[in-house]
Amino acid sequence: MADGTVRVPLDLAAVDRVLDDLARDGIEALAVCFLYSFLHPDHERAVAERARRRLPGVAVSVSSEVLPELREYERLSTTVANAYLLPRMGSYVRAFRRRVADAGIRCAPYINQSNGGTISLDEAVRAPVRTVLSGPSAGVMGAVWLARHRGLSSLVTFDMGGTSTDVSFVRDGAPALAFEREIDGIPLRVAGLDIETIGAGGGSIAWRDSGGALRVGPESAG
Repeated sequence: MADGTVRVPLDLAAVDRVLDDLARDGIEALAVCFLYSFLHPDHERAVAERARRRLPGVAVSVSSEVLPELREYERLSTTVANAYLLPRMGSYVRAFRRRVADAGIRCAPYINQSNGGTISLDEAVRAPVRTVLSGPSAGVMGAVWLARHRGLSSLVTFDMGGTSTDVSFVRDGAPALAFEREIDGIPLRVAGLDIETIGAGGGSIAWRDSGGALRVGPESAG
């Protein structure tokens, strides 16, 4: 219910049937999202626990853990994105840990996240959606660090790559935050730095369209 109370108990037999169907489909990851789970997460947790037992090796993402707040569509899409990234981030971090150990590095590595901060490898594996667009955010934080050492507190950052350019505004040493963004039309509600991206970079190809107008990008020479 809207106040978080339970009107109909969770049907575990029905849950098992769905999980069995998913097992036959050979899925890699599963997103679990119930309408009012941000108030009453017990049903989501029960489904997730059951899924982990019946679908070993399948990554499970739970909306009440990823984004425990109202607005179920954004919560669902963010949880689905997190589920999609879970197997990939897990594989990447395992390989990264091996390379770090082989190099004899003993300090604990961290990974950049979208809001400009860092998280542990374990946290990145658990919630990889927090690292979405962390590369551009790291560029902004690098510019902030450099500006601080030059005695500058307000600036416009400009980060050009081969195919795109990222621009951000920093006031009094603090980049602005944005909590909503879209990637390929999919809304994600993840705290991140407020960065505007245009599809033109150092390798962007200039061309003329059918009307003779000059265009730049998104195709790139590399």
